Amino acid sequence: MTDNLSTGSPPQAVLDPAGYPDCGRSSGNRYTQSETRHSRKTFISNVDIFETMKLAHGFTLVELLITILVASLLMALAVPAFNSFIENNRIASSTNELVSALAVARSEAIHRRETASLCSSADLATCSGSANWETGWILFSDRNGNGLIDGTDVLLRVWEAIPTGHTLTATGGMTRVSFDRLGVASAGDTFRVNNPDCRSGQPDRERTITLLTSGTVNVARANCP
Repeated sequence: MTDNLSTGSPPQAVLDPAGYPDCGRSSGNRYTQSETRHSRKTFISNVDIFETMKLAHGFTLVELLITILVASLLMALAVPAFNSFIENNRIASSTNELVSALAVARSEAIHRRETASLCSSADLATCSGSANWETGWILFSDRNGNGLIDGTDVLLRVWEAIPTGHTLTATGGMTRVSFDRLGVASAGDTFRVNNPDCRSGQPDRERTITLLTSGTVNVARANCP
C-alpha cells in the first residue's frame, strides 16, 4: 500500500517583516507591517514616559516649608525698609513744596515790583497766624504790607496740607514772610520737617529749611530732635 503522505522538511515559522515570529499568521490573524511597527513603537513610547515620570521630582513638604520660611524672613526685612523709603520720599516732597513756595514768593515780588507775602493757612484763603505750616500755606500780593489779605490784595497761589502726621514748624515762630520788590525777605527763620516715625536721635530723618533775609534758601538733613 502506497503512503500518500509526502515527506520533507518540517514547517518553518513565519516571520514578520521585522524578523519576529508572526504568531498571528498561524491562527488566521494577519497583521500588516505597519500594524506591527505601530504596536512596537507604542510599547517603547510607554516605557519612555514611565522612565521620565520616575525621573521627575516635585517639592517635598520640608522643601516647601523651608521656602516659605525664607520668603517670610525676606519680607520681614524688606517691608520696614520699603516703608522708610516711602516716608523719606514724603518728607522730601513736603520740603520741596515749601522751598518752591519761597522761591515763587520772591519771584512774584520782584516781577510785580510790590510786596508778596507767604503765610501759613488752615483754610487756604486766609492766614492762620500759626508757626505750624503743615496745614498748608498761601501766597498773596501784600500791597499795604500788613501781612493780611485785605483791600486790593490778590491771592496768587495756595499749597495744600502735607501728609497727615508730618509736621512742618518754624522754629523761630514765623507765621508769615514777606519779600519786597528787590527780593529781600522781611525776616529769616528755620523750618523743620518731620514724619511720625522720626524718633529722637535717628540720623538724617529730618529736613531743615533755612531762609536768609537775602532770600536765599538752604536745605539740609538733620537728626530727629
